[in-house]
Amino acid sequence: MKSIYITLIAATCFVGQSYSQQAKAWNNWYFGWFAAMTFNSGTPVDVTGSNMISMEGSASYSDDNGQLLFYTNGGKGDSGFPPPGAVWNRNNQIMPNGDLLYAAGCSSSPQSSLIIPKTGTTTYYLYTMGCVGAMTGLRESIIDMSLDNGLGDLTQVGTQISATTSLSEGLTATKHANGTDYWIITHDYWGNNFYVYPHTSAGIGTPTTYSVGGSSNIHGQIKISASGKVIACGEEVFTFNNATGAITNPRSIGRSAWGRSFSPSGRFLYVTGALGVGNLYQYDLEASNLAASEIEILGGGVFTGPMQLGPDGKIYVAINGNQSVSVINSPENGGAACNFGLYQVALTASCQLGLPNFMDSYYYELHPTSAYLEENQFAFEIYPNPASSTIRLKSEASISEIRICSIAGTVLQTLGSNEVSTEIDCSDLQAGTYFVQVISDQGTAVKELVIQ
Repeated sequence: MKSIYITLIAATCFVGQSYSQQAKAWNNWYFGWFAAMTFNSGTPVDVTGSNMISMEGSASYSDDNGQLLFYTNGGKGDSGFPPPGAVWNRNNQIMPNGDLLYAAGCSSSPQSSLIIPKTGTTTYYLYTMGCVGAMTGLRESIIDMSLDNGLGDLTQVGTQISATTSLSEGLTATKHANGTDYWIITHDYWGNNFYVYPHTSAGIGTPTTYSVGGSSNIHGQIKISASGKVIACGEEVFTFNNATGAITNPRSIGRSAWGRSFSPSGRFLYVTGALGVGNLYQYDLEASNLAASEIEILGGGVFTGPMQLGPDGKIYVAINGNQSVSVINSPENGGAACNFGLYQVALTASCQLGLPNFMDSYYYELHPTSAYLEENQFAFEIYPNPASSTIRLKSEASISEIRICSIAGTVLQTLGSNEVSTEIDCSDLQAGTYFVQVISDQGTAVKELVIQ
C-alpha cells in the first residue's frame, strides 16, 4: 500500500460544501414561450403553468430540495420583441419590482441572464446581457428571497456594470478554482477582447481584459467546460485558467457557430450552425487538428439553437418553434455514437430559440465520479498516511480550506486555515479510503488518505 500519492480524479471534493447549495440549482428549466421542464425525477418532465415569454435566453434557479425559486427572461429587449421583461416567482407571478422592461437585458440574446447565489444568504445576483437590437451591456439586479413572504423581490434593478454596452450576446460564468468564488465572462461585439470579472461574496469586481483570438462579430453562446478549463467563443476554443481568470491558447474549429456545449469531461465540443440556421457538429479537443476533427451529427439545415448541459450529463438542444427539445444522449462518445435524439423531450409549449443559462460547473456536484481527470495544481503532503487517528498537512501554498471526503465525494469534514498547522482529528473515520482536498491561493489539489 502506498503511503502517499497524488490521485487524478474528477473534482471529487471540488464541489464540497461551497457547492452544496447548488446541487439542485438547475433542476427546473423555464424557457421559450411558456415552456418548462423539471429534472427532479432524474429525467426531464414537462411542466405547465409558466408565464415565461422569451425569444431566446432565460435563467431559473431552484433551492436545495429542487423547488423552483424564480425564473427570468433577462429583459424585454427592443421594440421588435414582445413584453414583458421580468422576474417571475415560483407561483408564476412577476415579483413586485420584477418588471425589467428596458432596464436590464434582452430576451433575444441566447444568454440574456445568469444567476449567481450569495452563499449563506437569501440573496441572488442576476446578471443580464443586451442583444444586437438593444445593446444594454452587462447589468446587475439583486433578488432577495426573504421578501414578499418568501416569494422574493428585487432590491436593485439594472445597474450598469460594463464600461461599454457594445458587447456580444454571450454571458457565462464558472466556479473559481478556490471552490467558493466565480468568474463571469463577456466578450466585445466586434473585436477580440474578453472581459473576465471576479465575483466574490462582496459581489462583482473589476474586469481584466484579455485580447486573444480572432477579431470578428461574435454570435451566440460563450460556454466554459464543467471543469472550468476550456472556453468556447466565436470560431475558437481557448484555455481558461480558473485560478487566475486568464484566457490563452486559441484554437480554431474552422466555422462560425451559435449554440455551444462541452461534454461533461470537456473532451468534445458541440456547436450548432451560425445564427442557428444550420447543422449540429462535434469536435474532439484531443485532436491535433481541431477543425479536421469535425463530425456532422445533424444535417438538413434544421433551425437549431443554443444548447445546455443537463444534470443528467446529457446535452439539450433547442429547436426553433418546436414543442420539444432535442438531446445528445451520450455526449462523451465520438461521432454517431453520441446518440443524438431529434425532438426527444415533448413539451406542451414552444421551445423557441433558447434554453436556460446555467454554469456547467454545477455538474460536478451531482457527478463527483465523472470521467474528467483533474490535475492537481500544487503539491502538498499528508503524514502519516496510512493513518489511524490524526494527520498533518504540509504545503508551500497558502491554504484556505481543507475538506475530507468519502470515496463517493461526500464532504465529511471541513477545516479552516487556522487548523492547517495543527493535528487534524480523523478518529471518527472508519477504516477505509478517503480523499483530502486542499484549496489554496495556487488552486485546488486532491490526495488519497488511507485510514487503518
